[in-house]
Amino acid sequence: MTALAQAAAHELTPVVEAFSQAPSPLPRADLATLAQELGWRLLSDRAKGMTFLTGLGSARSRADVVLVDDHLGEIKIAVTDRAGSGSDASLRAAEQAVLAAVTATLGEPSGALSGRARTFWELDAGGRLVVQRITDRVLLIVLGRRYADIERAEARLGVDPDRVVGRDREPP
Repeated sequence: MTALAQAAAHELTPVVEAFSQAPSPLPRADLATLAQELGWRLLSDRAKGMTFLTGLGSARSRADVVLVDDHLGEIKIAVTDRAGSGSDASLRAAEQAVLAAVTATLGEPSGALSGRARTFWELDAGGRLVVQRITDRVLLIVLGRRYADIERAEARLGVDPDRVVGRDREPP
């Protein structure tokens, strides 16, 4: 089995610190400045989002940004390479390493979403930082206040976080 390339704790710490201290909402210009300070390279800048090459975990690691009203809605940062099939153990190990690195910086997580490998920390400015293991990689996700408020409201209302939107309605 080939080792899964992933971001090291010393690479993750400045990213976690920067986003945990950033204001929310975070304007596009401030996000671009923060990314530049982290050494990220801008690949694409569109009206509704941006893409950066981060260098975390591998030379092809990206950060995909969703902008809402020219402010950060969500940023998904790939902190591992894509894993091939049968790499569940490698993905779980990578996820545990990322969780340990974030916990060392922010302390114990605020919670986890049931049914998913998704652990989160509430940020002082109202956003959220999330570590999520998906099918083939581990992501570090930063949610702006608006997106974090939606997740918190859904949790309060008992909305299943594992639902498939559009398939959660009864047929007519």
